[in-house]
Amino acid sequence: MDTVNLAEYFFKNLRQREKNTIDIISGGNVRSMEDYKYLMGELSAYRSLIEDLKDTLHMDDIDE
Repeated sequence: MDTVNLAEYFFKNLRQREKNTIDIISGGNVRSMEDYKYLMGELSAYRSLIEDLKDTLHMDDIDE
């Protein structure tokens, strides 16, 4: 697997996880404040990882 395919794989998975987390939060499926804080932490982590990958791979034009 070359670098581009690996980057695409990670971006696809991170974007899907980000979407799933947003769907849980916006769908009213949060049971407690602790769950909400946990999900917001996950969302922040996914977004940070996506930005770090973009910066590392100089892929500023990836916004899938």
